[in-house]
Amino acid sequence: MRSFLRNLMGLVLTAGLACPAFAQDPTFVWTGNGNDDLISNSANWPANMASQFFQNGYGLHTTGQRGIYVVPAGNTLTAYGFDNSNITLDFNGDITSIRNNRFNGFWMRSNMTVSLGPNGSFTFKNLDGSADTGQITMQSANNRLDYSMPGTLSLADVHISSHDGGGGRNNHLNQYAGTINAAHVWLGTNTQGGTEVSSINLYGGDFNVIGRAGEDLPGTICIGYHAYQKKHGNGALNIYGGAFTAGKIEGDPATLNGEIFTPSVNLFVGGTDGTTFGTFTATQQNTFTGDFNVQLAMPLTVLDASILNTNIISLPTVGSAKVNLHSDLFTMANDGKNVVLNPAKELAGADDYELNSALELTTPVSEGWILLPDSSNPFTVNLSTSEFASMTAADEFAAWLEEDFFTEAEALDQSTFQLTFAPEFAGDLFAFDFSGYDLSNVTLNGFMTAEVPEPAAWALMLFGLLALGGFRKFTR
Repeated sequence: MRSFLRNLMGLVLTAGLACPAFAQDPTFVWTGNGNDDLISNSANWPANMASQFFQNGYGLHTTGQRGIYVVPAGNTLTAYGFDNSNITLDFNGDITSIRNNRFNGFWMRSNMTVSLGPNGSFTFKNLDGSADTGQITMQSANNRLDYSMPGTLSLADVHISSHDGGGGRNNHLNQYAGTINAAHVWLGTNTQGGTEVSSINLYGGDFNVIGRAGEDLPGTICIGYHAYQKKHGNGALNIYGGAFTAGKIEGDPATLNGEIFTPSVNLFVGGTDGTTFGTFTATQQNTFTGDFNVQLAMPLTVLDASILNTNIISLPTVGSAKVNLHSDLFTMANDGKNVVLNPAKELAGADDYELNSALELTTPVSEGWILLPDSSNPFTVNLSTSEFASMTAADEFAAWLEEDFFTEAEALDQSTFQLTFAPEFAGDLFAFDFSGYDLSNVTLNGFMTAEVPEPAAWALMLFGLLALGGFRKFTR
């Protein structure tokens, strides 16, 4: 059985990415070009789109027709702020959102998806055209915002199931690239009975909670129960890549419908493909009494070697927060406030390890890490493990590695497994941890690498052999 956090990651991804409600909805594609306006040029939408979908001064209106509204890359246009339910907005052009007094940016009522990017940009402005920061508010249930734009999105407060007395739940903000700067973030702090988790999922980019200019209060993320407002909630910050930074983190467990829900910050080192890691930093205050969970997201992972010098979690104080290290690959630094990669888990003898050599371990281990040697060609890594009962069992183990990991895996015999890597992974950090899986009895007994010649090199070698054969025939 996979570990609890791996199951949690699957649930979060399923909740965050699945939107069956929109599967049969009509799709409307914007055809305007240049500096267009979604109000005055709404005729550029297909004729079968409800005309009342846009109202001057109010933007995307709640009376709009349910559907998927697409603005392709290459378009520049102005939107007047969003206030809607039951629609999908897929914006990949350059968008200017004119903030109005009523909606102040995105106001997502229920069953609404907004996708920004990855080929456009987005900015907020006031009605008079002056620059400002808008707000994102997700109310009720099943809203999602995906941010993939390379630029910077500046926001005021972000409310995810927090500005709602009607049971906000299952709302998600997913960031894949770029930078999001927000004054304050409220994540699942006011669900009033909605027990499904609401989340921020960071896959890449930077999310900074920076506070407001002139305000004597650090930029704060509050997850779960908000003690000052006495409001309950269920929230999680899940980090697969990128960097999340706040001045202060706060939040407490909540009792909803008689059940206790603990807010959490979950770092899945290795990301969703085994190659990325993210960080969480609170710079000024920590009054959080929830959980910090850290573990390897996959049994085998190859990470940039910079993780050796990175504080995966950095806190001003630990306080009452619980730091749960679900793998011995991670440890608390000497100051007790930072989570780092555990130097004691480097494979014995790894400092002298080179390409095309074998590393024999005197003591088998179930978790550890090693820096891969440099190679300009593809290379293979052989893992020597405890012997499986049969080749069938070994093949099943290799298939499991290949399914959950991101590279080819092959059982050479009942105790040797070969992984094939592209040259860009040379010099990276290879980590493994089987202790949290059904196959926790698997231990690593040895490690060996072998360089594989590039196809051009094989062709040159073959040409040389053929030439040699022809020369020998000629000289007979």
